Amino acid sequence: MKKNIVKIIMWILFWFYLIPYYLLKKFVFKKNKHQVFWANCVTIALFVLLSLAVSPSSTTTTSSNEDALAKSSRVVHKTITKKVGTKELNKEKARAKVLKQEQKNKQAEYDKLKQQLDDYQEKEKQQKQQKQEAEQARKRAEAAAKKEAKARQKEAEEQQKAAQRQEANTSSSSSSSSSSNSSASSNQGDLYTGNQGTIVGNSNSKIYHVPGQAGYHMNSANAVYFNSEQDAINAGYRKAKR
Repeated sequence: MKKNIVKIIMWILFWFYLIPYYLLKKFVFKKNKHQVFWANCVTIALFVLLSLAVSPSSTTTTSSNEDALAKSSRVVHKTITKKVGTKELNKEKARAKVLKQEQKNKQAEYDKLKQQLDDYQEKEKQQKQQKQEAEQARKRAEAAAKKEAKARQKEAEEQQKAAQRQEANTSSSSSSSSSSNSSASSNQGDLYTGNQGTIVGNSNSKIYHVPGQAGYHMNSANAVYFNSEQDAINAGYRKAKR
């Protein structure tokens, strides 16, 4: 406030000094060689005389005028401040609005990127889960295949063992039957066909033996003698295999 009052007073004094100086220089001391010097001197003298001629009432009036001027300048200053503040406020509001819109756009972009990231993470999680499920299914299939193969191998081994046992039992039975037949053949009968020197037939088995074959024991009561093999064949007998 004081600075503004001082500026106004200095501005008034400047024009108060400049106008007489210009008039004196232009018209009074126009033809004088030292017109600038004399114009300054006369202007200063007039300024001093005018200052001395001012009474206290005029001083009061001047003070009141200065107060009124200060008040008016204050009002003007307030008005200017208010206008400038409103303008700046509007600018700040516009700037804040732009910043708010930019922030809103950035927030929307951030939300979009976050949603894309969440979708990607969810997709990656699903793919990982599917991969784990596929791996578990593969392991289960491999375990089931190994178990089935092992069961089949065990079954094949059991079948092979059963076949071997059956073959061993069959061989044993055949051997036992052969042995028993040989024993029975060797133990039964009081006639040995290998020593007869002629064709001898067994009436029970309808088998005949010729000299030169391996003989066997038979009951003499069942012995039938033939003169030729044809006679034995005609009688319904067949030749022994050994």
